[in-house]
Amino acid sequence: MKILETGDIAYYPDLMNPSGKPMLVKGRRRIKYPSGKRFYQYFIEGHQHETVKDHNGNDVEVMGLTDRLVEDMKKNISTDYDNIVLVVGAEGTGKSNFGVDLCKSYDPTFTLEDRYIYDFYPFLLKLQKDFNQPGNGRAYLLDEATNLISNRDWNKEENKHFMQLLEMFRSRGLTLVMCIPLQSRSDKYVREHRARYVIECKDLPKGDKFGGRGYYELVVSPDKTVAHGTFPEMSPEDKRVYEALKEKSQQSKLDEMIKAADPEGDSGKGRLKESNERNKKMVAWFVLHEGWSYKDVSEQFNIPYGTITRWISEIKGED
Repeated sequence: MKILETGDIAYYPDLMNPSGKPMLVKGRRRIKYPSGKRFYQYFIEGHQHETVKDHNGNDVEVMGLTDRLVEDMKKNISTDYDNIVLVVGAEGTGKSNFGVDLCKSYDPTFTLEDRYIYDFYPFLLKLQKDFNQPGNGRAYLLDEATNLISNRDWNKEENKHFMQLLEMFRSRGLTLVMCIPLQSRSDKYVREHRARYVIECKDLPKGDKFGGRGYYELVVSPDKTVAHGTFPEMSPEDKRVYEALKEKSQQSKLDEMIKAADPEGDSGKGRLKESNERNKKMVAWFVLHEGWSYKDVSEQFNIPYGTITRWISEIKGED
């Protein structure tokens, strides 16, 4: 296998597209494994449309890796398939950044206000709004996808309904880009049967000449790395909208969790009261039936002496 150099023009048969344009190697990084085996990462700009000279002096039109991916995704839609994309990576590596860039590159109608998703029911409402709109190819961005596709929540009703929605995506020609920290955290059905592409966003070591964030590895199902590309930071306007939507969505999710944990809506007072009743009965048992002194109970369970006195009085009064 030929080792590519910076400036080489490369074709990647694992990711074909209608135009068939090659890509320009902008740089490479050598990885050396403990075994001594060497591996080269070749970096391709995400968006690049220009004419360059090859080593023979001929003019060649090249394109970026993200744009090549977009063409591949559009080909899927034109042949009655959908696009389910997993974007993985540690916090701060730019998953949401890449997700926004990919959605906007693929779908000119994409806006964060209309297609950003954080939870199941808002997703249903957005789908309902344009489910029967003419034209295929709409893209949605599911941020913090563990809310819906966590492998630990496979038996929850929301997750089951979400999987049913995914099965409708093909007939509607829809695209879903999902951001999640680890591929292994996603539902088995999604990662093994539905994800057509896996994008791993990375922070490269700061000492490396390619160091920093803004790099991704493109893996075509099941686990074949195609190339390493770059992606840009969000525009200031997109970042403002994104952060506002995420904050609103997180607050809504938090409110939902609080309601589920405290259905009576008494800010935990009901649960606290129930806990106190259990503690009261436990204290009464040790004092009245096991012969413990108030001091023994106070020291063992770290309950104030006065509280024990009051609880025992209340228990005796109830009897």
